[in-house]
Amino acid sequence: MSKPLTLKTLLAFLPLLTGISGAFAQAPDFPPPPRHPPDLTKAPFVAELGLSEEQKTQIQKVQEQSRSNFEERQKSVQEARASLDQAMDGSATEAVIWERFEALQKLQSEMKREGFRQALAIRQILTPEQRKKFSELRKKRFEEFRRKHPDMPPPPP
Repeated sequence: MSKPLTLKTLLAFLPLLTGISGAFAQAPDFPPPPRHPPDLTKAPFVAELGLSEEQKTQIQKVQEQSRSNFEERQKSVQEARASLDQAMDGSATEAVIWERFEALQKLQSEMKREGFRQALAIRQILTPEQRKKFSELRKKRFEEFRRKHPDMPPPPP
């Protein structure tokens, strides 16, 4: 007859079963995330889009609006991640661990939503031809990045 699984046993194997410890650990060889999003209008590949001065000004305005909350949101995500790690490493109950995990997910979702909002606003500034070219350039840059960094894990789904 097999022994029933206890909560302690499940928590001991949780990182192995779900890969959660790897998901929250930052690889030591990868640079930390930027303190704020870069100025898109100064990116070398963007010069190929042929942005007008008015478009550059509009894009910078969109980015400034997004940037104002970026560092605060990023700090909140880091604090939530640390709180979750602390709960996982300590004697917190499963309910507390889930609560902290869901809080982290919510903050990450808010950051992604803000990034998407910014992308849509910038999209509205570009002409249809510039949108197509921008998409092509992004794909090309991503492929180049993957070739240079084959060991880097893929972005989360």
